[in-house]
Amino acid sequence: MNIADMTSLLRILSDRTRLRILAALSVETLSVSELVSSLEISQPRTSHHLALLLKAGLVTVQRDGVRGYYSLNNDGIHAGLIDHIITSTAEDAELMSDRARVAMQISRRREERLTFFATLADAWPKTVERWFDMDQYKTLIIDHIPADRITADLGCGPGWLLDELAEKATWIIGVDHSPDVLSLARQHAAMKHLSNCDFRLGELEHLPIRDQEVGCILFGLVLHYVVDPQLVLNEAFRASGEEAVLVVVEPFRHNNEAAREELGEIWMGFELSELTDRISRAGFTSVQSRIIRQSDPLLSFLVITASKEHAR
Repeated sequence: MNIADMTSLLRILSDRTRLRILAALSVETLSVSELVSSLEISQPRTSHHLALLLKAGLVTVQRDGVRGYYSLNNDGIHAGLIDHIITSTAEDAELMSDRARVAMQISRRREERLTFFATLADAWPKTVERWFDMDQYKTLIIDHIPADRITADLGCGPGWLLDELAEKATWIIGVDHSPDVLSLARQHAAMKHLSNCDFRLGELEHLPIRDQEVGCILFGLVLHYVVDPQLVLNEAFRASGEEAVLVVVEPFRHNNEAAREELGEIWMGFELSELTDRISRAGFTSVQSRIIRQSDPLLSFLVITASKEHAR
């Protein structure tokens, strides 16, 4: 970095509002509207400062249509500097208040998701079947699940795959953030006398699974509902044991706004390279992928498998 670039960077960091934005993003990936609420500043002002931080390489943005979610650029050349700034300002009163409001935003976001799925609980199976070939979905999952493993079904829902998984896995760990949905999964397991199931309440960003506890991780139509898929994949890698297998079936990128609204998607599916790159960045290797195309109005599938190498 030359002196001119350093001067420009320091000028960017000399503004208190921009420091507040960095501190807020150190807590969570946020949209513009969530930053506006957390920092209690106007939308034009927030967007202006975000544009400067983005140009300086201090933050990144994931866009999907008109939506955008901002994160700290922890992989950039300024990652160490950002970390120093966040640590050094941890006791600042205004920034502490900002972080508290960010926590409230995260809680509100979570409650909105829980309410969305609770409201549609009875109608959800038919809703999903309007946009996905669920028979093919189940086949794609089961064909790639290895036998005789402890398998974590992350975002397990009410137990879409329990019957099939129970036949292949030695033990199933189902994780979901909704107590009501987990109750349905437990009822299903009890009704079918499935004795190799363990259901855990938790968030995908902070899995209730020990380090290297599982031999297979499954994401089935889940990642398009999380704000930061990279964080979730990183957590999956942590929970995966040596030589564990990752199986991902997600919607292929689409532009169907009706599907997005009815399904409540955050991301309108993923491009193949977008998701495989994230899986590789999480640490998984031997990534293999393909697109299973469907006829309108059904959405196409991305099918990705990967593994966690044996430590040397």
